[in-house]
Amino acid sequence: MRYLGYEDILASFLRATGMKEEEFRHISLIETAEAFVLSHLNIEPEQLNDMQKILCEQAAAAVAVYDYCFELCLKERPVMSENGEVSIKCGCGADALAAAKERRDDALSRLVKAKIGAPESFAFLMV
Repeated sequence: MRYLGYEDILASFLRATGMKEEEFRHISLIETAEAFVLSHLNIEPEQLNDMQKILCEQAAAAVAVYDYCFELCLKERPVMSENGEVSIKCGCGADALAAAKERRDDALSRLVKAKIGAPESFAFLMV
């Protein structure tokens, strides 16, 4: 990660998900989230000041949390009941996904308010 602090993004991700660091196996989520945020800035990443980097790191963590929740919702897990019936349950509830979306949208809107995020590039997400 060239422009943003991996450890800061990871720490925010872990706080939001409640996951322990030793359980974390989703490096690509963090890298993809960083790339997503940086690709939607209206300034070059090397021009970010310290405060802007913090906003970008928070946004990247929020994007990673949303993507993680979304993946969990799509994942099917077979669950066997006491009487032997097998049913499929998803790994995440709609409430968790909605909360992650709200967190992501808020973080991305802070980039726009700070005038470093291009409003039109995030508009499709905030519907």
